[in-house]
Amino acid sequence: VDVLQRLALRFEQGSRSVPFGVISLRSSIILTARARVTAATRSIFPQPFSWNTTLVLSIRSHRANSAFLFSVFSGSRLQLGLQVSPDDLTFHAGPGNSVRFPYHLHDGRWHHLAFVLAGRTVTLLPACDDGSSGGTREFPQLPPFQLDPRSTFRLGGSSALLRGVEPFEGAVCQFDVVPAGQVNYCKAIRKQCRENDAYKPAPPSSLQPLPSTM
Repeated sequence: VDVLQRLALRFEQGSRSVPFGVISLRSSIILTARARVTAATRSIFPQPFSWNTTLVLSIRSHRANSAFLFSVFSGSRLQLGLQVSPDDLTFHAGPGNSVRFPYHLHDGRWHHLAFVLAGRTVTLLPACDDGSSGGTREFPQLPPFQLDPRSTFRLGGSSALLRGVEPFEGAVCQFDVVPAGQVNYCKAIRKQCRENDAYKPAPPSSLQPLPSTM
């Protein structure tokens, strides 16, 4: 499943207007601080959602903060989400049920990652063995066997349900959901995701610019 395509955010999908705060480029989309991208979870993830699943991501941060790249809420209850912080990635599978991976994403480079969900464990695989740290972690509790079909999926953005969490600001080239074990994580990264975008955001005055990849 190509999540960006399901959200109709890809450049090649024609003239359909993209949501407020989103910039659509040929090789990626840019999520600004004002981005508001939400959809019914059942229209994004395969139903029923299997925990033997791999999420393949290609992303680049434009601002160093603590933010959710994506989240799934059933009412006010967090069911699934990936939180990006200055020195780690936290994968959430319900309230108080999360695992943390030491990982530095806010360096201005593209990062190609795979998260392999398998029962009570999640494995982080940086694509192509680029030397970044990964590993396997076990959730404190068993994740829910399925996501609430009435839940809401949010890409980037902020929410009153995520108190103290800022919106993710950066580029997303790939967000795919594939059955675990059916993907070569290096080859699964789309070719265009390795290309640099011409768009360069102006860094907030309170932060130093991230290193250029050009």
